[in-house]
Amino acid sequence: MENINFNNFKTELELQEKYALTQNELFALKAIMFAQDGNENDYFVLLTAVRGELIEILASLQKKGVINKCYEIPRRIMEFDPMEVPLFDDTVSETEEENVPTYVRMGSELEDVYPMFALINGKIEMLGSGFKGVFDSIDDFYKFYCDQINWDEEKHKEIIDLINWEQENDIGCIIYSMADFVKEHKWEEIKQVKEDIDKHTV
Repeated sequence: MENINFNNFKTELELQEKYALTQNELFALKAIMFAQDGNENDYFVLLTAVRGELIEILASLQKKGVINKCYEIPRRIMEFDPMEVPLFDDTVSETEEENVPTYVRMGSELEDVYPMFALINGKIEMLGSGFKGVFDSIDDFYKFYCDQINWDEEKHKEIIDLINWEQENDIGCIIYSMADFVKEHKWEEIKQVKEDIDKHTV
């Protein structure tokens, strides 16, 4: 079975536009991908959001070419197994990757690792991008992010590592939209928390 990787697309918006996906179709697709990647927690969170419409969504995704035509859509949700869903293989070539602008690469790398959900006051909340009404396009946000870090590759790598560390250790300090994270340089808070923990574990 061939799997699609979101890293093959510059943004989720590009994927959504390319296949004319509704928000629920995008949720269902991501749920399937999370399951196939072994990420059960995010799978169940997203599946819950579309559970009542899942069979109809699967049929629509198949019609749009996201799910392989050979897949037999289950009649009931109880028969659904995400591991059996064959997704398209839509990769970019090395030449295309080399031609991706720096701001798109760094911005999309940030978007790839930034969490979609957070546990806030005992509830799982969607963080959201925070782009609406602030940035005219995803490209504008990517450029803004690069401006905030002075287009510094090392700073970018540090931020990616800090987000990964925060998520892997369930620190729980990322509770804001990605736009706010960048505007307010919230990575500095994660860095301080990490330094404090490191001091007490030496």
